[in-house]
Amino acid sequence: MRSNSSAIEPGSTKDRTITGFRARHTMSKAGYYRLPKKVRAALETVYGPRTIRITKKAEAEFDRRHARPTNTEIRLLAKMQAKRIATAKKAAAASLKSERHVSKRRRRNRN
Repeated sequence: MRSNSSAIEPGSTKDRTITGFRARHTMSKAGYYRLPKKVRAALETVYGPRTIRITKKAEAEFDRRHARPTNTEIRLLAKMQAKRIATAKKAAAASLKSERHVSKRRRRNRN
């Protein structure tokens, strides 16, 4: 299989596609498409029906906005983290009550 030397590697600074943007920001597809709902997405430039690019200027603005979150965003992140911790503690408690929990397994006889 031949490699095309003129092709731009996804995630390189020259790749201005959504895929390249996601690779540079280690973002999942779902995470990227969820951003516009929170008014936090990078500005997309549409060149045609199937050509969407994110300019360097738009990406720099995105980075600037995400480097310094607002007080509301900080409170939201703290609330989300507290919810994750509460969920984990609830799951751990339920797991300990289970008959199949690792602490309740009997030791095997090794002959």
